[in-house]
Amino acid sequence: MKKSIVLISIPIVMIAFWIGLFTYSYSDEYYDIKSYEVSVIVHEDNTYDIIETITVSFTEPRHGIYRDIPLKHYGYVHDITDVQVYNSTSGKPYTTKISKSNGNLSIRIGDEDDYVSEVVSYVISYNYDMGYDGMDDQDEFYFNLIGTDWDTLILDGTFSIQMPKDFDKDKVSVITGYEGDTETMNAVYEVQGNVITGSLTSPLLAYQGLTIAIPLVEGYYQNVSDPPSVVWVQVIAGLMAIFSVISLYYNIKYKRDNTIVPIVGFEPPEGINAAEVAYIHKREKVNNTDLSTLVLEWASRGYLTISDDPIKLGPFTISQMVYTKVKDIDTDCPAYEITLFNSFFGHGQDGVVSAKDLKDKYYKDLMIAAKKLKSNFLYNKEILVNKVQMLTAFVSLVLVIFYALFMGYTIDLKTGEGFTV
Repeated sequence: MKKSIVLISIPIVMIAFWIGLFTYSYSDEYYDIKSYEVSVIVHEDNTYDIIETITVSFTEPRHGIYRDIPLKHYGYVHDITDVQVYNSTSGKPYTTKISKSNGNLSIRIGDEDDYVSEVVSYVISYNYDMGYDGMDDQDEFYFNLIGTDWDTLILDGTFSIQMPKDFDKDKVSVITGYEGDTETMNAVYEVQGNVITGSLTSPLLAYQGLTIAIPLVEGYYQNVSDPPSVVWVQVIAGLMAIFSVISLYYNIKYKRDNTIVPIVGFEPPEGINAAEVAYIHKREKVNNTDLSTLVLEWASRGYLTISDDPIKLGPFTISQMVYTKVKDIDTDCPAYEITLFNSFFGHGQDGVVSAKDLKDKYYKDLMIAAKKLKSNFLYNKEILVNKVQMLTAFVSLVLVIFYALFMGYTIDLKTGEGFTV
């Protein structure tokens, strides 16, 4: 007998545990909603004047609450305007911060410097422009009076909807439960004239909501606002394509017109040294190795001599290059070349410098000279046509701007978190 009681008790305890865990995981431990009253006045242009009175019972001091109102219906983002939040008793407005987050208009209600406790009543009023409903064969009223994003119990709720003109009262649907539910489980309602009123018959659990759906004849609404125009998206996409084609065309054209064809020769052009030949041949690029060839050119022009100096290291003999200055470099040489020549011998003594003296030092001089060499080929000495470089940069900038506008506007259409042009 005792064994049977134990076997029966185990599943009961487990069920109770899971029910408790489920309830704890899906309810807010700081507050419950004592009552949730919603009043909606529907206008013929399919805009709604909405007043929500939310009475909250806090179990511990908090700054306030958040009210998230979905922005997106029928595949696009709608306008919510004239948002006001105030105390139902005193009429005093609450401190609020309104932002767009996760496809919602998020209203933070409360002051970060103040705490509220026990029972507090919030009145939230706003205008919701539902606009075009996306259907050409009928109109409809479909709205979440209580959303499914509340993470706490809603103990009681009432609603009132005033339609602008007659409708089929038999087609009214009141849906309660979790997102995706399609049945009326714990609400009652009645229709008198063009007004629908109702209330909850039992509390809504965390993440349960209340929705009203009424099919209406086509043309029930008049002069509704249109969805956000996608013409800007089309224009921006078109301009991006045009600028991309222009950029490609000019790059191909100027690259062809300015291709440098190497010609076999044993002497550089007059007034051009070996490093500059490398710069031209490599299409405006030069490195330390290219600049090092100037040492051989200086020797050929009689500025220095190059010798092999043997050095004894124990039983071995090694050699190193030694450079001896014969005369100063001509003053009509490019400024960067004169500076490089003087710094070359500046690493030695009495006009003599060895490879050992230059090691781990001279490369810095070469890097500085490379920058100065490039600056020597500006304006009328430009190797490539400068306008192709400027055009490429300009087109790239324009494409980045258009792409940012395109993405921002597209995001705004889909989530309401971008920006509207």
